[in-house]
Amino acid sequence: MTCVLAHLQKRYLLDESDSNDTSSECWTIPITYSTASHPTFENSTPKLWMTCDQQVTNISNMPGPDQWVIFNNRLSGLYRVQYDTRNWILISEAMNSARFQRISLLNRAQLLNDMMAFAWTGDVGYDVSLDLVRYLRQETSYMPWRTALGAFSKLHSILRRTPDYHHFRVGIPLTAPT
Repeated sequence: MTCVLAHLQKRYLLDESDSNDTSSECWTIPITYSTASHPTFENSTPKLWMTCDQQVTNISNMPGPDQWVIFNNRLSGLYRVQYDTRNWILISEAMNSARFQRISLLNRAQLLNDMMAFAWTGDVGYDVSLDLVRYLRQETSYMPWRTALGAFSKLHSILRRTPDYHHFRVGIPLTAPT
């Protein structure tokens, strides 16, 4: 199977109003990845490079649509990765399984960081992002927890100004309005 990477670079800011930057800089990006069938996170040597003149990059020999792929092994590059919803769901399923540690510690923290940042900006729904966060029930390492707690702190500051704050504070599941 072939994976198509769209080369969309932009300076990623949680609050776009914080910047007057209109820079069109572009960087060559080292591409590393692991898949469900080959979780080789320890290999951070780039398998290929995305250059600025490429709009699309095709990667062959990728797993089928029923297996996750995670880019940026062990944070070998300083960039966020946005996946399609299907891949986010597959990653969430893997992280919420008993075998979540097949995904490296750095990548678990990175996935939480990227996912919560994308949820914050509306690029991913909170339903998908909070499903990924559920895996923390079994996480014993500090780094993913620290990442999640930072994101929860931001959510807390927003939710405390809403009528549903008490649901967040005491952990009562929200129900859909009837």
